[in-house]
Amino acid sequence: MWVLKKTSTILISVALMFSWLLATPLSAAEAETEVLTLSGSISMALEKSLSLDSADKAIEKAEWEKKKAFKGFLPTVSGAYSYTRLDEAPSSSVVTYGAFNNGAGVGSLFPLVPTGTRHVTVGTEDNYQAKLTLAQPIFTGFKLKSTYDLAKLGIDTAKVDKEREILDVILKAKESYFGILQAEKALQVADQAVKQFEAHLNVARNFYNEGMSTKNQVLEAEVNLAEAVQTRIKAENALLLARAGFNNLLRRPIDAPIRVEDILAYKPFVHDLQYCLDQALRLRPEIKAILLKIDMANEQVHLSRAGYFPAVALAANQTWKGDSYQVRGSSYMDDYDSWDVTVGMTWEFWNWLKTRDAVKGSKASRDIAHNGLTQIRDGIRLEVNHFFLSLKEAEKQIFVAEKAIARAEENYRMSEERYRVQIGTSTEVIDAATLLTSARRRYYDALYSYNLAWADLERGMGFGRDGI
Repeated sequence: MWVLKKTSTILISVALMFSWLLATPLSAAEAETEVLTLSGSISMALEKSLSLDSADKAIEKAEWEKKKAFKGFLPTVSGAYSYTRLDEAPSSSVVTYGAFNNGAGVGSLFPLVPTGTRHVTVGTEDNYQAKLTLAQPIFTGFKLKSTYDLAKLGIDTAKVDKEREILDVILKAKESYFGILQAEKALQVADQAVKQFEAHLNVARNFYNEGMSTKNQVLEAEVNLAEAVQTRIKAENALLLARAGFNNLLRRPIDAPIRVEDILAYKPFVHDLQYCLDQALRLRPEIKAILLKIDMANEQVHLSRAGYFPAVALAANQTWKGDSYQVRGSSYMDDYDSWDVTVGMTWEFWNWLKTRDAVKGSKASRDIAHNGLTQIRDGIRLEVNHFFLSLKEAEKQIFVAEKAIARAEENYRMSEERYRVQIGTSTEVIDAATLLTSARRRYYDALYSYNLAWADLERGMGFGRDGI
């Protein structure tokens, strides 16, 4: 009996201690913290998002790729400088001629005949050359145009990827925001449960002191109070975790004080499923992305076909030669610089059908992209339908939970009154309090599910921060 009494004292002390600690008001830092709205939270999340910063960098990269592709239309200028050392200076043999003379003075009647050979130096051992070349593509089988068009589509694709990332960040902000509100409501329900069990314990103790109830009823009330306090502790920890996750999303210190505006309420959704599907097929960036992918596949086909055409280019060269590094000529050169202009065409007539294979492969990729468009549209329809049905399910649960709360409150009131006049049992009061706590929790869970399904549906329809 002493052990039972000691256990009862410990339970009630722990319960009251936690009730006092958890019932304390907000800290000074929390009280002074600005209350964040959902719109403000979304703005902060978008501003601080590293994924959006990466998306901006991807757009910047695509723009540089476009500029790089455009440069392919422009002439290029290149230079070359060379030095060649010969083992000996180049020379040429020169044959000398003279008139034939037979001593009779009749040499003029005969042609010239070789009289000897001598070697003449015509160059130097050291040879330097500098060349400046300008090349201008004239026709490349539309290869340059296709490359440039692909680069432009790359920019559009990067921008669509950013749109998709914005929608994802907005959804994450809403999920985290509503997660805090759900945790706060769970803590509020837990607080109410603790107060209910405290009140019942006081009544049970008074009845026991007056000899109107047994010790078992007091112990039962103390155990239920302790369980309610434990639930309260878990609810408070869940709230701290929700706030930490929200701070992490906003790139704030993980333990920074944070308060959010309570908007966990019901508002009717006035649109039907067909409206949601039409908007999703019109706005979803995933569809825009796959359409751009199809355009890029078409350009790849054009790019592959470039091998069927000849390539025409112009080249202009300015050349300097000399026997020193200054390429200023030598004693063997009258002119040490020269220029030439060439228009040339190259055409690969046979490459074992590599061009044909490349075109066939590009067309296959284009067909895959078209199939992807059908698949993404089907997936979006299924996704939007799922979110719409989840919204309607949560809406019905809200109405049911509202009625359940009213009935549970009346049941608790009646059970408490019956116990006070000793025509009901302590167990009935505890059961009624437990039912009321469950009804309140289910109601707030339904509200959370409804608002979260609304946010999912907005994401599924492609709506941004302004929502539906």
